[in-house]
This record gives sequence, structure tokens and C-alpha cells, in this order.
Amino acid sequence: MKEKTLERKLVETVRRMGGYALKLTSPGMAGFPDRLVLLPKGKMAFVEMKAPGQKPRPMQSFRHVSLRCLGYRVYVIDSVQKIYEALEELAPERINAQGDILDRKVSPGVQRLYRYGR
Repeated sequence: MKEKTLERKLVETVRRMGGYALKLTSPGMAGFPDRLVLLPKGKMAFVEMKAPGQKPRPMQSFRHVSLRCLGYRVYVIDSVQKIYEALEELAPERINAQGDILDRKVSPGVQRLYRYGR
């Protein structure tokens, strides 16, 4: 499975959970994670997407350590199962490790965004 396919799966799953998986670009700061996941109730994490079996480059690993030292969660994902495990750790009340969405409640404001913002 390609990295791009995994990334689409992450975005779709986070959206079904009522959140956002924002694509990050950081000019002038190499190695920053690919996505910022924002979930209801203020839960957030950085996500580095990798093709199956691939590892972060040294600069990426350095950025991950730096972000963790600041108190943020950083996940390196290279499989669908790791998507579910990371999201379950981040929001266990909303998803389980098999990818089943447990709580589909989405705020009215987010519902309006999905309906009219696209």
C-alpha cells in the first residue's frame, strides 16, 4: 500500500470521527510531520505518514523528539492498523483498534462546514 493511500485513509477516518487531518507545510523547517490531526474535545497530534516498512529520516526523527519534548503526541504511521491504533490512543471514546467509529456525534458547527464548506 502506498503512503498516499494510507494518508487518504487517515483523512477519511479522522473526518468520520468529526475532526480534521490538516496537511502541513513548513517552509524553512525541514522534517516537520505531514499532518496535524485535530479531534473533538481538544485532542490533537502530529502524524508522519510513511510507506509500509519505511522509517523517518534523521531530520524527521529530530523534529519528532522536539515536538514530544514540547508535550505533543507524534505518531509515525505506515499501515492501516497503525492509523486505528494511533487514533484509539488519542481518542479511545471515539474509535477502537479495529477502526470502528464508536461516537459519531459531530457538533452542529462542524456539520454545517461539511455541508456548505466544500
